[in-house]
Amino acid sequence: MGQLNLLPWAALVVEGNSPQNAVYWVEKVALHLTPSMGVYSQVRKVAPSSDRVLAAALGYKDLPSTSVALASQGEHATRVELTPLPSTEEEAKAIARHMRRGVRTLLNESATPEAVRANSQEAGVVHFTCHAFANSYDPYSSVLVLAPPLQ
Repeated sequence: MGQLNLLPWAALVVEGNSPQNAVYWVEKVALHLTPSMGVYSQVRKVAPSSDRVLAAALGYKDLPSTSVALASQGEHATRVELTPLPSTEEEAKAIARHMRRGVRTLLNESATPEAVRANSQEAGVVHFTCHAFANSYDPYSSVLVLAPPLQ
């Protein structure tokens, strides 16, 4: 991965001369970042249907708070607390109402990584409602939590 991939492109200021009136690049254009031209060319081969939407929602509302280990750096894994997200199903249903087109929803246990991968192949829009953790030092270690933690 090149160093340019580590730049926070969306946070670049394109207008304004102070933090109070700053306009960020992401507010002006839709950004599309890929780790390499090889990945970009593979993704471009898949022609998503612009009228299909996938809403994946995993709220853990029936699970007690639990601690899980994220991808580790060296010998030390980062542990995070996953608390229930009580409004994920309502958010997915609101997306379906708002989009008014072929929306496929994957809720809770059905929102597995495999199901998301399979259903996103034909979607023009994929919306996630779940726990997510960004790793600014190693973006490839960032995660969307799409499966309930093992008990």
